[in-house]
Amino acid sequence: MIRPGSPVPHDAHVAHVGVDGVWAGADSQPGQAFLPPPRGHRPSGTGPFWPAGQHVLWSYRRPHGSGGTRPVRVVADDADGLVVWLAPGTPVTVAALPDGRPVRSVGTDRVFREGRSLRTASWSGLGLLMIAPTGTPWSLWRFTAPDDRPSWYVNLEDPHCRDEVGVLTQDHVLDLVVEPGGRVLTKDADELEAAVQAGRFTAHDAARITADAAAATAEVAAGRSPFDGSWDAWTADPAWPLPVLPPALAGLPPVVRDSDPDASTHLQRLLDSLPDPRPRPGPRP
Repeated sequence: MIRPGSPVPHDAHVAHVGVDGVWAGADSQPGQAFLPPPRGHRPSGTGPFWPAGQHVLWSYRRPHGSGGTRPVRVVADDADGLVVWLAPGTPVTVAALPDGRPVRSVGTDRVFREGRSLRTASWSGLGLLMIAPTGTPWSLWRFTAPDDRPSWYVNLEDPHCRDEVGVLTQDHVLDLVVEPGGRVLTKDADELEAAVQAGRFTAHDAARITADAAAATAEVAAGRSPFDGSWDAWTADPAWPLPVLPPALAGLPPVVRDSDPDASTHLQRLLDSLPDPRPRPGPRP
């Protein structure tokens, strides 16, 4: 595993986006997990590699449209994996409901039965160190727990592929949270079940995704990087300039902020829910 020290966007990053960033059809149109790389993309882990400091796009796709794009700064990139920094305040795109509201504005039973639109937002709250190990069906996101120790979010997804401007993957709904101390919590199992019921994934897909979660949990238990502390001390330089969205994405309408705008808010809520083992001050005399 990689360790510390070591043009106009391609169509895939803006795929199937129509007028005002809206594409037709429910998210439950037949799809599949583990999509093959689109034309012009190669598996990650093959050069040329990006130098530290380069800005690239970390994009998610859906079977019938884009799942959002995050401009990020490369920290390290080689045959073992890609490490990037997603800074607070970075302009991003997110998959929203057709009217622009966040996807989680509707209940779990409807979230995969509604259409989608692509909207702009700002990554708020947490900055994330994001690691994509080559060939694995997950990426690893480091954030800081209430006691200032690093925690990890395991985002189950397609193994990454890349082109000249960024990486591309597909979210698999189910996720894991690795607390300080190594306890692993499963997140969004109910949403994976809803995705199967809506036809977004098959039962076979769900079984494979669940097996991937078990494999990732085994990586944590074995203390393999980055769960060996190799990235715990890394910090971003606050003077680094923010990356920007390509013009084709920056001009899309913003998300409607009547509720949570993007995943950063959900990560912040998750952070707030973690136990804080620090001693608390007693009552004032």
